[in-house]
Amino acid sequence: SQDAGVEDCGYGATPTVFSFSAASGSGKVSVTTSGAGCAWDVASSQSWLVPAVTGGSGAATFSFAVKPNNGITNRQATLTVGPWVVTVFQSGKARRTK
Repeated sequence: SQDAGVEDCGYGATPTVFSFSAASGSGKVSVTTSGAGCAWDVASSQSWLVPAVTGGSGAATFSFAVKPNNGITNRQATLTVGPWVVTVFQSGKARRTK
């Protein structure tokens, strides 16, 4: 008899960088894997960056939402997708001048 082998999984995610204005927005990440049985998880580093899924397997595309940035400071967060990191930048609100 032969034991079932563990699939050697390779991963990719594109694009790996997004930039948004201070307004809310959304984006899509395409995940590629070397096999249909290759599972991956999605995790966000900040509450203002919200992925539509928590994971999947095989090749797929998922969306995410970016909540509005009401502060004046630019901000940055990451989505960890399997072994890949997707970086999301968001501008702060412009200051009003008199």
